[in-house]
Amino acid sequence: MTTVTTVGYGDRYPVTPEGRVVGGVLMVVGIATMGAVTAAIASQLINPRQSAQPQPADERVHQLEAQIAHLTAQLDSARGNLTPVRNKSRSHAVMTHPAP
Repeated sequence: MTTVTTVGYGDRYPVTPEGRVVGGVLMVVGIATMGAVTAAIASQLINPRQSAQPQPADERVHQLEAQIAHLTAQLDSARGNLTPVRNKSRSHAVMTHPAP
């Protein structure tokens, strides 16, 4: 158990069956605790903006709808800005290249 969990060199170890059980449980619990702490730290480093409380689905849907509305307004604005340019290029093409 000591070798598998790599918690010591084996120079001092429990000799009674009860001591070996307690030692084995402590080794497994210690490694599990360190694994959980490491996983929590890694999770925060990978995704720091994720809150502890997940957002309700309704709130996420509302946020997405607001983003879609904003993007749609930007597209409409861009289309409005392109219309004069398109009309100007069409009239210019007609003036410079008359039909036969």
